[in-house]
Amino acid sequence: MPAAASLPPDRIPGLLLSLGLPDDRSSRIALSALMGEALGLDGERLRQVRLAMARPARGGAADGSLAARLAARAIAAGLDPVGAAFERVLGLCSREGSERGDGSAADGSEGRDPGDGRESDGRRDDGRGGQEPGTGQGSAGSGQGRAGAPVALEVPPDRLVAELASVFPAFLSAALSDPDLAAMARPGPSGKGWLHVPFSLSIDGVAFRGFFRILYDRDARKAERLVADIRSGERRRILELEPGRGGPRIRYRCDDALERGRFLGESFPGAVSGGLDAEATVELDGYGGYDGSAE
Repeated sequence: MPAAASLPPDRIPGLLLSLGLPDDRSSRIALSALMGEALGLDGERLRQVRLAMARPARGGAADGSLAARLAARAIAAGLDPVGAAFERVLGLCSREGSERGDGSAADGSEGRDPGDGRESDGRRDDGRGGQEPGTGQGSAGSGQGRAGAPVALEVPPDRLVAELASVFPAFLSAALSDPDLAAMARPGPSGKGWLHVPFSLSIDGVAFRGFFRILYDRDARKAERLVADIRSGERRRILELEPGRGGPRIRYRCDDALERGRFLGESFPGAVSGGLDAEATVELDGYGGYDGSAE
């Protein structure tokens, strides 16, 4: 089947059946990943992406969707979707790579903020899910402590965005000089490619890690979309920027309604927001799944 910009929901079960695949979440994530690369939807490619999702023992749904997108990226770049470059980039971007310290930067530095040369505090995820003093045991994305009190935000959203912007050039430079990250970013048949840029930084003693994904158009020589996958402890949020008339369109995903409200109400009132659940299959509905409100 040729590449598709979007798929009506009622067509997905029949398409998967015709390709000999089950209509389950893994198949839908694989479909979404191939659509994100503007690749044709055929059974062999979908099976390759599903295999990549099952191959790594990296726990967590977030890294399963990352594996799917990287496998589709490898196919578009003409690489083995479960080859050495795929495995290394998955390690650099995933929780496992970040927490071992080998995914902190593409140049192999561990716990260093390349933007200012400072060492991070080396803090590791201890499984407390963003616990803050006086709030009780945090739960990933719940926004509530053990006693029902809101979990305090680690840093104000506008501060987090500003800090990410300040370190972005150094991590981008490191990614561009990394042979595996560069190979995985080769443009696909559409002339576009996604560059993955792993990062880590410490803000006021809180360790953040994750990666940027940058969609660029080789022929137009411009970036079309930037997605930041930001993690701290067990917490995760997605920030997306896309050019638009009158300024960039901003989208924010996290499962904490309090955090989404603060992001929209205090920092970026023109943004739209939504939860993380639809992030893995966002291409199926044309980058939808946002509620557009502060709740």
